[in-house]
Amino acid sequence: MIHHGQTLKNINLIEIEEHRIQNATYPTDIKSITKKLELNYFGRYFADKIEYRANDSNYILEAEMLFGKRRKFDPNNSEWK
Repeated sequence: MIHHGQTLKNINLIEIEEHRIQNATYPTDIKSITKKLELNYFGRYFADKIEYRANDSNYILEAEMLFGKRRKFDPNNSEWK
């Protein structure tokens, strides 16, 4: 089973960038990406919390983590801040 932190990074770096390379645009949503992942209960919980927005040149991921803390994903450093 994949740890939820690794899962969130996989969603960000691999699937989103692969979509951009293949289609020249970022995906319109990430629900189809998260549904493909084999997640345990906690991994699914965190994946479902991700809010995704994209424009032509970039994407933004935000999520509410444990204890209600809001975080943004930094794709340059591959981490949630």
